Amino acid sequence: MLSLLRKLLKSHSAATVIEFAIIAPILLLFTFAILEFGLTIVINSTLNQSLKSAARIGMVTPYTSEANIRDEMRRSMGPLYDSEMKLVMCVVPNLAALRPYAADPMNIFSGSGNCIAAGSAVTVDSQFNSILIFAAEYPWGGISGLMTSLIPTKLYATTVVKSEYFER
Repeated sequence: MLSLLRKLLKSHSAATVIEFAIIAPILLLFTFAILEFGLTIVINSTLNQSLKSAARIGMVTPYTSEANIRDEMRRSMGPLYDSEMKLVMCVVPNLAALRPYAADPMNIFSGSGNCIAAGSAVTVDSQFNSILIFAAEYPWGGISGLMTSLIPTKLYATTVVKSEYFER
């Protein structure tokens, strides 16, 4: 057995196989890491664009429930939509009331302030000429599970718009 191992170590083709066996797992890990980070960036970008799209529509046509926002997000995200995603809409009357959310955007998900969460309804009058904050919390963590310490477990998107009605 030892003589066979010595023969293999002296052979150039065997050295190539051994070098490949050492390098291949590292290359595969880098390849999966690149794919995982790329997919995270794509999902984060799609989440932001979908929330902006929902906010644009909500700016002109008032939402009456969180389900309206969810429907628009489902339409614009397509197959990346996750039903476990948290969606929140906050109605603030002026810029001063926006300060707590600007200081720490996670206040939106803590339930503090005038936030409308899942299943709650808002009145059309409360949205008129107000500042609307749309926020989404997307459960993530990657697909492979190899990069759990480097990839966030949740992705966040926030969009702030002023509600104005346009007469046609």
